[in-house]
Amino acid sequence: MSLRFRITLLFVVIVAILLSIFSIYVYYVTVSIRTNAFYDRLWERVDIATQILNESGSIDLDSIQPSLRNKYWTTLPEEEIVIFKSDKNFFYINEYYPVQFDYSKIRKRIDQGLEVEMQIGLRQFVGCTKLIGNQYSDIIVSAFDKNGRRLLNNLKLTLFTAYLAALLLIVLLGLYFSKETFSPIAKIINAAEKISGSGLHLRVPTPKGKGELVKLANTINESLSRIETAFQMQKSFVSHASHELRTPVTAFTGELELALMKERSPDEYRAVISSALEDGHRLSHLINQLLLFAQTTGAQEIHTRQKLRMDELVLDLLEKMSQKPVHREIGFLFDETELDEHILLVEGNEQLLSIAVGNVLDNALKYSPEGSQVSVKLMPEKPFITVCIQDHGQGISSSDMEHIFEPFYRSEKALIVPGFGIGLSLTRRIVELHHGSLKIQSEIGAGTTVFIRVPFIQETSL
Repeated sequence: MSLRFRITLLFVVIVAILLSIFSIYVYYVTVSIRTNAFYDRLWERVDIATQILNESGSIDLDSIQPSLRNKYWTTLPEEEIVIFKSDKNFFYINEYYPVQFDYSKIRKRIDQGLEVEMQIGLRQFVGCTKLIGNQYSDIIVSAFDKNGRRLLNNLKLTLFTAYLAALLLIVLLGLYFSKETFSPIAKIINAAEKISGSGLHLRVPTPKGKGELVKLANTINESLSRIETAFQMQKSFVSHASHELRTPVTAFTGELELALMKERSPDEYRAVISSALEDGHRLSHLINQLLLFAQTTGAQEIHTRQKLRMDELVLDLLEKMSQKPVHREIGFLFDETELDEHILLVEGNEQLLSIAVGNVLDNALKYSPEGSQVSVKLMPEKPFITVCIQDHGQGISSSDMEHIFEPFYRSEKALIVPGFGIGLSLTRRIVELHHGSLKIQSEIGAGTTVFIRVPFIQETSL
């Protein structure tokens, strides 16, 4: 059963129960009111009969009946008035109905000093002890509430008919409103069923107005956008990775095949082997970068963490960079008065943070002209410690800045510099895994500044 019909059924069941409770309540309240009203009419006859008997001074059927008729004007259906004198031998019955009931049970309760209201079958009785003349007598009046019963039967039929009609109306309205309510969901489902791997550009329709369905549609569309971006990145990643892997492998095998075509001197073999080894190192570096990128892209959290000092990490990187023939000067600015030891302390993966800072520093050295200076500075920006790396290279254009973090993206000016286009996208992912941020500011002809922000360990957690 669909959700629409389940909700409709639940709604109908709840309304049916409420209608049943309401109908039963109305019926029994009406029964109580009619019963009490008829008891009041019977008590009126007790009082009138007592008054007439006291005024007449005797119990004479022929003289009493006209007085009773003048007082009542109407006689209740199957009405009986019974008077038991204290000697229990004499009784009076009105002229219309013979004695048909056993009054012993009622008289027993009257003898206990009670005013009795009782219903036996469909007949109602009232009785009490009254002073008639100079002695006490028991007066019992009974009748059948014929009009009340007819009204109650009509009410019962009316309530039952109204209940069935209301229930049918509720079913129809429930089906209609559930259809209208679930119509946007049905449209979303139909649109989502048409979306496949080749149609990720499609989106589900967004209902008008505001509400949960609008949020649902927007959430689905946002998820589809992320999936589409991930698919495009995956295609781009596979395409670029294949190309980047094919280039060194082709060069590697080509050089070896060329070397085997004829006999060569030891120096020539040494040159071929050296070139092949260089291609092998380049291929190994590319594979390592690809593996790191794949691992960090799929990861949600870093499991291997330890406390480390950012100044020591940067100094280790600068020491390694100084051993390479880069022909650029690297300046490291570090003000111990501004940076307390606890501000320098971060929690993270040392290898990944070294790769992140190292990629940015390597780019600054590669894209800076020879003889220029690359500056590295540590700055406190609570709650972050910021590594600022600034070069004086050619800068990055605004059009290239939009794609700078895409894997394997390289601008036309950057193609002359060795690289794969993975470094910045890998760096940003590593920084994000450390709950930090990566910001780049660049100006054509003036250089580029990269800010790597990583949260330091707060004093309360030390």
